[in-house]
Amino acid sequence: MSVSPTDTMENTPAGIDTEQLKLSMEDLAQILNDNSTLPLGIASIRVVGATRTRPSFLEKAVSYKLAQKGNIKSIPLGESLETAQQIAERLMEFGIYEDAKLLIDRASGPIAGENDIDITILVKEKSRLLAKTGTDIGNVEGNVYANILARNAFGGAEFIEGNLSYGTRNRMLASLTFDTPINADPYTHFRVNAINVLRDNKLIASHDILTRDVNASITHKDAWNGFHELKQSLTWRQVTNLVDTASPSIRLAAGDSLKQAFSYSYTLDKRDNPALPTKGGLLKYMLELAGMGPIIGDAKFVKNEIWSQLSIPLNVSHSSCATVGLRAGAIHDLDNETIGICDRFYLGGPTSLRGFTEGRIGPKDGKDCLGGTAYLAASASLTSPVPGVNPSKPFRMQFFINAGGLRMLDQRQPLRTFRDIIQKPCVTSGIGLIYATGVARFELNFTLPLMTTVKDLGRRGFQLGAGLEFL
Repeated sequence: MSVSPTDTMENTPAGIDTEQLKLSMEDLAQILNDNSTLPLGIASIRVVGATRTRPSFLEKAVSYKLAQKGNIKSIPLGESLETAQQIAERLMEFGIYEDAKLLIDRASGPIAGENDIDITILVKEKSRLLAKTGTDIGNVEGNVYANILARNAFGGAEFIEGNLSYGTRNRMLASLTFDTPINADPYTHFRVNAINVLRDNKLIASHDILTRDVNASITHKDAWNGFHELKQSLTWRQVTNLVDTASPSIRLAAGDSLKQAFSYSYTLDKRDNPALPTKGGLLKYMLELAGMGPIIGDAKFVKNEIWSQLSIPLNVSHSSCATVGLRAGAIHDLDNETIGICDRFYLGGPTSLRGFTEGRIGPKDGKDCLGGTAYLAASASLTSPVPGVNPSKPFRMQFFINAGGLRMLDQRQPLRTFRDIIQKPCVTSGIGLIYATGVARFELNFTLPLMTTVKDLGRRGFQLGAGLEFL
């Protein structure tokens, strides 16, 4: 284990002899490095400052890490310090502490050995209640919201969160979430969520969708920082508020539908910046099985979807890069049940297939888009700094080409459907500007359709996009 005084020297108070302090820190670092293999034992670990956290919870959180080390009565000094640091980092992962500092001293207990140490972790708890209001940018939509959060509600890193928002597409959304770690593990959680949302869908078709959903899920972050989620949900949907010019297909779909579904998703995100990646990749897989369980409902299908993205830097500073993305999905019905419009895929728009209006690709009835059950979408882009702008700023130019299509899946010959998309794709190209913030990415592009189908007409001209996940 190596120790450097650099970080300490950067924050030295005024009036201190920095040269003398530097020499002292170097001497201390040398002592620690010379004795990094000295065997010693961890006599005790105390967490101080966690007044609102249950002792039994802290004991589980700390003992789990110690159990991985096995015999803690005879381990090298360097490994002991590393273990203490890992325990402090593990406590920070619960999201209920602002800071965690380590104090290490010679053990003072009556049965402590000569080379035993006591470890004290000083933590500062975050406030229990947090209320805030603000604006939020989602995929091609904006919202104003009010949020209240209760941290460490019962002393075991539980979170209770209530949210109310109004927006351009989600006209009203109310949700309540309870989240708790399983067995004091910050990487494995149990979550229960209830949500009620009224979504204005008239940009795509002549109706609104009212959704009421209750779900329970288990999430886990693995050693590679991959994120797993298993979820069981019960969802009641209403296709409502039809306009007078709604097509026969939309009128036929109006009313209530009930779905009980089991879903699994896996996300592995190795990008250096999700909003403006310059290196790394993304892999996301989603599986949904509807119509399984004690309450079957009227939705019965198997839904698969995969997203991928890869960014490669083109120069040493990583200010220019090439990015490719691919998305695909398919829904296979069960028991010859029709896939409702609420469960279908929709394609088109600045975040999925640039150069097309949101959701306007695929099957239609008059002016209403009906969605599809199979899609492919691919993108290739080059990004570079904007001339005259410091490359460290989150502004970029981009050149891109997008291609894809949306169809109804041929249940007997699904590969034929994807072959048809590849042979007759919608293709657009363009140039634009990107601005990335910590919460969203904004694009202003000039798009030029290169290939379109008879019904899927692209748009030539400027297109503005705002969201979190771009193809």
